[in-house]
Amino acid sequence: MSKNATLDLSSGTVRFLRAARTSPLIRQVGQMISTRGLGLAVAAAGSIWAARCLGPGRLGISGMILSLLAPMTLLVDLNQDVSLVRRYKACESDGTRAELIRETFIFRGLLCLAYMAVIGCVLAITGLPGADWRLGIAAAFPLLLVSVNQGAWVLQAQGNMPARYRALMLQSAFSAACYFAFFRPGRMPAGSDIVVMAAAVGVEYSLGWWYARRPLRSTFPAMPPYSVWNRGEIVRGIRSAGRACWAGRWVAVTGLVSYLYIYLQNPLVGLLLGNEALGQYRTAGTLLNAFQAFAAMIPALLYPKMIEWHRVSPAYLWAKQMRFARIVSCFFIPGALAAFLFAPQIYRLLYGTAFLSAAYPFALLLVARMIAVLNGIFGWGLWAQHRDGLMLRLTVAAAIVSLPLNFCLIPRLGLSGAAGVCVICETLMLLATAWASRVLLQQSGSAPASNAENIKHDSN
Repeated sequence: MSKNATLDLSSGTVRFLRAARTSPLIRQVGQMISTRGLGLAVAAAGSIWAARCLGPGRLGISGMILSLLAPMTLLVDLNQDVSLVRRYKACESDGTRAELIRETFIFRGLLCLAYMAVIGCVLAITGLPGADWRLGIAAAFPLLLVSVNQGAWVLQAQGNMPARYRALMLQSAFSAACYFAFFRPGRMPAGSDIVVMAAAVGVEYSLGWWYARRPLRSTFPAMPPYSVWNRGEIVRGIRSAGRACWAGRWVAVTGLVSYLYIYLQNPLVGLLLGNEALGQYRTAGTLLNAFQAFAAMIPALLYPKMIEWHRVSPAYLWAKQMRFARIVSCFFIPGALAAFLFAPQIYRLLYGTAFLSAAYPFALLLVARMIAVLNGIFGWGLWAQHRDGLMLRLTVAAAIVSLPLNFCLIPRLGLSGAAGVCVICETLMLLATAWASRVLLQQSGSAPASNAENIKHDSN
C-alpha cells in the first residue's frame, strides 16, 4: 500500500471516530446498549427459570393466551405509532404535542375497555377452555390494559429512546425478581408467568409515561392530565383520534395483516402440534428477546431520522439505508453461523433435555429476525416517505404466502417448519421492500448521494 493511500485510510478512520464520538445517534445507541444489555441479562435468567418451573405444557398454555392477546393489542393501537410519530414531529408547539398525547391516550384507553368488555361477555357465554387456563386469562386483562397505551411512540418521536430502555430495564428487573422469589419447579400453575408479566409491564408503563410527559409537563393543564371523566374531553379525543386513524388507515390495516405471518404462527403451532410443542417453541422466542431488543433499536432510532433524511433528498435516504444494511449484515452473517453450531449446547445447558427439540428452530428464528432487521431498514423507509399503501400491499402478499406454508410445513416438519416459514416470509419482504425503495428512488429522478454529501449531512 502506498504512503498516500495509508494516509487517506488513516484520515478517514479519524474522521469516522470523530463523527462517532460527536454523533447524538451513536451516543444514544451506546446508552441503549448498556442499559438494555443489563436488563436483558436479568430478564433472560428470570425467563429461563420460569420456563423450567412451568415445564413445556403449562408454558404452552401461557403461550397460547399471549398469542391470542396479540391481535387484541393490534385492534387497540391499530399500528398507529408510525403515523403518530409523523404527526408529533409535524407539530409546531408543545401545546399541540400535549393535545395529541391526550387524545391518543383517551382513545386507546376507551377502545381497550370496550374490547375487554366484549371478551368478558364472550367468555361468560362460552366458558373457559379448562381450569388450567383460568389464571392466565384473568391476568391477560390487566396485561392488555397496560400494554396497549404505552408512551413508547412519544419517546421515539422525541428521540429519547434511552429513556424507553431504562423503563424496560426496570421491567426486566422486576419480573426476574418475582420469578426467582416466588417460582418453584413443578409447583407453579399455568398462567402464573402472565401475572408477573402484567405487574412488570405496569411498572414499565408508569415510568415510560413519566419520561414521555416530562418535556411537556408545563403545557398540560392543572387538571388531571389524562382524565376520562370529562365528557367534552372524551368526545374531542375520540373524534380527533378517529380522524387520525382514518388518515392512517393503510398503516392500521398493514399491522392487522402482518399478524397473519408474524403472530398467527404461535397459535397455529399450539393447534397443530399441541401445547407442549408450543411451550418448546416459546423458549426460542424467549432466547430471541435479547437479540430482538437490540435489533428493534435500529428501526426505532432510524425512523425519525429517515423522515429527516427524506426531506434532504430521496437519494440521501437510500444511501443511508444501504450504509446501515451493509453494516448490520457484517455482524449478522457470522452470528447466524454460530447459532447453528452452538444452539444444541445452549439449550441443553439452559433448559435441559425437555426443550432440546427447539434448538435448531431457535437458530432458524434467529436468522429470520436478522433478515427482519434488514427488512425494517427499507420498510420503515417506505413509511417515512408516506408510502403506507405500498407497505400494505407488500404485507398482504407476504401474509398470502405464509398461510399455506404454515399449514403445509408445520404438520410435516414440526417446529423447524414453523421457523422455516418465518425465514421465507422475511426474505420475501426484504427483497420486496428493497426493490420498492429502489424504484421510488428512480422515480424521484435523484442520483445516489455522493460521499461528500453524506459527510456534509452526517456532521449535522
